[in-house]
Amino acid sequence: MHTEEGSPGGMAPNLLSNDNRLLTLARQTRLRWPQKLDKLYPVLALLVALFIIFVGTGLLLFMANLLVDRTGINLDFLLHSDNPDVAEAVSLVIGFLPIYILVWLWLWLIERRPFWTIGIERASMGGEYLRGLAVGFLMFSASIAIIVATGSMELSKVDFTGAAITGVMVVFLGWMVQGAAEEVLTRGFLLPVIGLRWGVIAGVILSSSLFASLHLFNPSVSLLAILNLFLFGVFAALYALAEESLWGVFAVHSVWNWAQGNIYGLEVSGKQMSTSQLMRWTAIGPDWLTGGSFGPEGGVAVSAVLIVSSLLVVYARRRGGLLVRGRKNHV
Repeated sequence: MHTEEGSPGGMAPNLLSNDNRLLTLARQTRLRWPQKLDKLYPVLALLVALFIIFVGTGLLLFMANLLVDRTGINLDFLLHSDNPDVAEAVSLVIGFLPIYILVWLWLWLIERRPFWTIGIERASMGGEYLRGLAVGFLMFSASIAIIVATGSMELSKVDFTGAAITGVMVVFLGWMVQGAAEEVLTRGFLLPVIGLRWGVIAGVILSSSLFASLHLFNPSVSLLAILNLFLFGVFAALYALAEESLWGVFAVHSVWNWAQGNIYGLEVSGKQMSTSQLMRWTAIGPDWLTGGSFGPEGGVAVSAVLIVSSLLVVYARRRGGLLVRGRKNHV
């Protein structure tokens, strides 16, 4: 059992305080690193995060392929499924599972702390995840509502058949893994590591910058798209700090991508989905508003929603609203 630290009278600490639960959990680190170099550790952590994304993930997948070949295990029924929904879900799981493994290895071997200290305690995880699903879906739907209200998007397809509903639910399993993986790396690992040594604001900015940079090579990416991805990172960081947990942002991130690609049938960060879609909306307005071929994340409608949502998180925390945990946590 672990109890709230640095919270007099049971009150949750300030949103950007070093006593935030996400940061106090990371204090369990026992670095294999000279104490006098501790202030420089965030630089190494940033390099490690980049390595995990651009080198480590591919290396781990290559090793896994070798193992499968050597053992003669036949995974064709998964890897080459004729069902596009299953194929996409498997692709997302396989592509992002290495992030969990590599972050866990780093925490175990170098920081010498348990994986759950990134902010995945069991207390209220169900409620926080469900709330995150609602928040993420409403946020993205608000972005679409803004675009539709200006006459810049039209509905071209509706499919609420049983097959389509089943298909989008299958793909959601893949988005659950993908969204949470990116949050584990940026908000679970980087944010607290940087925040403890350079301040929480630096942690928010640098973790959000890394998150945005991960999408630099996506199709049809633009400066506004990168700005919006940075703003999403800021929102996710504030939300995680407000809940002092990652469960909510896991859900927000996953349902945001799922709603974008499988509910509304739009591009997800430049990628056109070939899986089941309940609706298909087509942008007919200016790219600066709709995002064009990058999808709504490349337009100002999403910018507005992310800015307002971030301000609401800060307001809710200050008012002692739903996002304040301020209670005992159990592992």
